[in-house]
Amino acid sequence: MSSAQTESNILDSCALLRRSIGLTWLFVCVLTACAGEDSHAIRIGTSSVGSTYYGLAVAISELILEHAEINSTVEPVGGSAPNVFALDANRIDVAVVNAFAAYSGFRGIDQFPRPVNIRLVMQGQLSFRHFLVRSDAEIESPADLVGKTIVAERPANPDLILIMKGVIEAFNLPADEIQIISTTNTSEVMRALSVGSIDAALLPFSGDSPIVEEAMRNGLVRLLEIPVTKRDEILDRLPAAIQGATIAAGTFTNQTMDLPTFSMTTYLVAQEGVPAETVHRILGVLIEHAEEFRNYQSMAREWTLERTLSVATLPFHEGAVRYFKERDLWTDQLATRQQALLIEM
Repeated sequence: MSSAQTESNILDSCALLRRSIGLTWLFVCVLTACAGEDSHAIRIGTSSVGSTYYGLAVAISELILEHAEINSTVEPVGGSAPNVFALDANRIDVAVVNAFAAYSGFRGIDQFPRPVNIRLVMQGQLSFRHFLVRSDAEIESPADLVGKTIVAERPANPDLILIMKGVIEAFNLPADEIQIISTTNTSEVMRALSVGSIDAALLPFSGDSPIVEEAMRNGLVRLLEIPVTKRDEILDRLPAAIQGATIAAGTFTNQTMDLPTFSMTTYLVAQEGVPAETVHRILGVLIEHAEEFRNYQSMAREWTLERTLSVATLPFHEGAVRYFKERDLWTDQLATRQQALLIEM
């Protein structure tokens, strides 16, 4: 067999293998005939399989393959902080994370021993941080948390204990009379609430969380009311990445009133070293195919251009800045904010 025929057969085999594996393709071709085929492949880090963040990452992966011909793998690293560590270790290229983890990683504070060189690509939905209390626990206000057992700590979400400490300080509660325990995931918390081994839990969840909706619909839990003045007082004690929000009445079954709460924006972030052209194409796909993005994942409706350009705690990636400039969206205000954030490095 001639060398030309051999090379042709190799190319045909590589193409067939890529088609058969599809979106989550992974193949190795050691011959030079296949070199360069994965030059645009990226690794997308996210939370555990089945989470909202995982669903968003899968949707992003499918869209950028279809519309930008960028191959990717979706890797469920864990919570937001582990994903920022994974970015720092070059295990992934981009990630869906909460603003607090991105904020802390970029500045090298809290659990991050040094700054992580990451940049913002896009901003998405709000993720609430709120107390769920058992319906029979006789907890009507934060003052009633005294003497109770509460889940308010999670290794992957260090923001939770900061909020809990803020509540204790703002309401002048005796910390030694509140039993705070740690868990690793929401399913574990809901099981504990169901069997009555805890009285309340401070949880991260979105407005379309099926697990919270089920617990509310079944009458297992209620959402604790925190007066807006106290919420704002607590926010003054917290990092800028933790913001105020409102869980609108009717968001969940049996929720009859608006509830002031704590929240964080969801970020799509990338290593600073990811090529600008790659980020430019990813952002363009998500903005220009917004309806298709929403069809893949309901929370994608909040991944808008308007939200992306709102005040963020992270500087934009060079590829995102290029996209905004090309569309005359890069204002003097955004440029000033970008420079201020870069100076913090």
